[in-house]
Amino acid sequence: MKKDEKENKKKSIKENEAARKEFIREQIKPDRANFVRKITERLIVTLAIAFFFGAVAGLTLYFVGSVLKIRFPGLEDSSDSSPAIEISIPSNSPASTEKPFVAPISQSEIKNVKNYGEIRNKLAYVGESCYSYMANVYTSKHVKDWFDSQVSDEKNKNGVVFKFADGIYYIMVTGWESENIDEVYVKFGDSSRIKSEVIGHDSELGIAVLSVSEEDIKKDIREQISVARFSDSTLCNMGDLIIAIGSPNGVQGSVQIGSVVNKDITIPVTDDEISVLMTDINYVNNANGVVVDTEGNILGIIDVKANNLVGGEGMIFVGISDIIDYINELSTNQDATYLGIKGVDVTSDAMEDQGLPEGIYITEVNGNSPALEGGLRIADTIISIDGEKVKSMSDVNRFLRLHKEEDVIKITLVRGEEHKKQTLKIELGVRE
Repeated sequence: MKKDEKENKKKSIKENEAARKEFIREQIKPDRANFVRKITERLIVTLAIAFFFGAVAGLTLYFVGSVLKIRFPGLEDSSDSSPAIEISIPSNSPASTEKPFVAPISQSEIKNVKNYGEIRNKLAYVGESCYSYMANVYTSKHVKDWFDSQVSDEKNKNGVVFKFADGIYYIMVTGWESENIDEVYVKFGDSSRIKSEVIGHDSELGIAVLSVSEEDIKKDIREQISVARFSDSTLCNMGDLIIAIGSPNGVQGSVQIGSVVNKDITIPVTDDEISVLMTDINYVNNANGVVVDTEGNILGIIDVKANNLVGGEGMIFVGISDIIDYINELSTNQDATYLGIKGVDVTSDAMEDQGLPEGIYITEVNGNSPALEGGLRIADTIISIDGEKVKSMSDVNRFLRLHKEEDVIKITLVRGEEHKKQTLKIELGVRE
């Protein structure tokens, strides 16, 4: 009897458990169906919205394209294929009056990517061919190390053969840093190092002129050397294509292609001002070399000092037209007449706000210079030299080139808040 009761009790428990599970399943079913229904509704709404906005965007592009005559690559008739254009490199020499090279590119030409490759290949070839007038220059000076032993401190620079006369090759060196050089060697192409003589140098401009006798160069090497031509850097325009050679990226023997992005930059140098041009080539602090036009003519020299003065990320070069006189003086070992000042043009704002006259506002007077000994001071404004008005440091430099050492010039200036006018007599010197 008790046994039957236990079995009936177990059976009752199982039936209750089964009934409870069935009840739970019945409660969950509506929620799951509800969930599926909501997901389905949201999916349908999302697809409808996407279709609507896609249709609006497509219609907008269609009508805008029709009005502006826009054609999308790959959608035009493939039968309208244009042949690759032929790019020629026109003249940009000082004697040329033609506008510097600008290649008009039509939409049909843009489709043909080979055109870009052709242009770059031609310019790269021009850059490579320029190495026939380039030379590696090795400078060394004797210094002492930590153990007081004498060692040689050697640096590698780029040189340009710009003149050949009376059996002598004249080489302009860029990035010249020191006056105390003990030895200088030059290497042309695959030649061995050849000892060279320093004719003259200008540490402020970072240039020097060397000489090498043709007798010191093997005949097969001489036959490979060409002489560079100088272009007129004042003809450069914004966007003009240029080629940087030497070590524009810090690596010797490199070629980089770029364009001029700013040509209206002027920086002060002693007794003068020079124009520099900024490019879209990335600046590196150990860049060195020259910049040439699309014909391979020298446009300027890469100048790290100018980059430090001006700032910006683009590589800067000094226009060759602004330093050609200095190169000629160095190559003939002429003494450059020296005053010893730096200055800036007096702007129209300064004339209006501060009452300054038109002239040159002195920003720096070199120590032990004729300017300092003659009485010129920082903040003086020079208005005339020998009775002729000056408006820029270029005017000052032009006057100095008309004189020689120990010549006396009269400089008229204004000084102080009262702008008191006075005239100083200054005896000129020479650059050392």
